[in-house]
Amino acid sequence: MALIPYYYRPSVALRRNVVRQGVLGGSAFWRVVAVGYYGRRFVKRYVGKQPETLGVYHLGMGAFLTVATSKPIRRRAARRAGISLAALRAKADADAQTALEQL
Repeated sequence: MALIPYYYRPSVALRRNVVRQGVLGGSAFWRVVAVGYYGRRFVKRYVGKQPETLGVYHLGMGAFLTVATSKPIRRRAARRAGISLAALRAKADADAQTALEQL
């Protein structure tokens, strides 16, 4: 199956119209579309949940190990599962200590 050339893809055409007619031009409609298009990414990046650091461990001269969650658990799901942040930190600390002992 042949791909659509980059210039003609719908997402590229939308972004092009948003920038040309909304941001640089005077169209109120495309300006609103621009706020929705770029605002969604902004909100997701800066307001959404970020990985939580559970611990930072010193391994040796200039070497550190940072343990963080890859996908933070939501409060409601954690409450249902009976998981607390303190329990996660304690488990990460124990796992890191056993890993350090094996080195």
